[in-house]
Amino acid sequence: MSGGRREPGKRSDYRYFTSITTRWNDNDQMMHVNNAVYYMYFDTAQTTFYIQRGLLDMRRTSPYVVAESGCRHFSEVTYPDLLTVGVRVATLGTSSVRVEMGLFRNDADMASAESYFVHVFIDPETRRPIEVPPHARVQFATILGDDA
Repeated sequence: MSGGRREPGKRSDYRYFTSITTRWNDNDQMMHVNNAVYYMYFDTAQTTFYIQRGLLDMRRTSPYVVAESGCRHFSEVTYPDLLTVGVRVATLGTSSVRVEMGLFRNDADMASAESYFVHVFIDPETRRPIEVPPHARVQFATILGDDA
């Protein structure tokens, strides 16, 4: 998602989906969802994937840290929109994974916003990078994007 301005992604660009409803208090004084709230939507979507696929146990220390993130906005989202967040893996490295997400408003096929997070897997004791665990690699492979 780096480089010059490009067109928003389509639903078909993503492999895993979860739904989120906007809340009245997500809106700001401009009467659209505040930009910081988008990160909560994206974090919820990727965390849901991680939990559902056995990659994250909320009772334990996270197996990864966020090394980088970004978000690009294309069109407004507001209350009471129903959002669908699409998730895909763009890059699966030795110790890291780049997870990309598209946020789709109601029935729209074009993303209202797109985001990415680079997660680096770490040893919980030393807090140093480790290889992506084999079971995580298998799960990430199920949502690899076409460009990966």
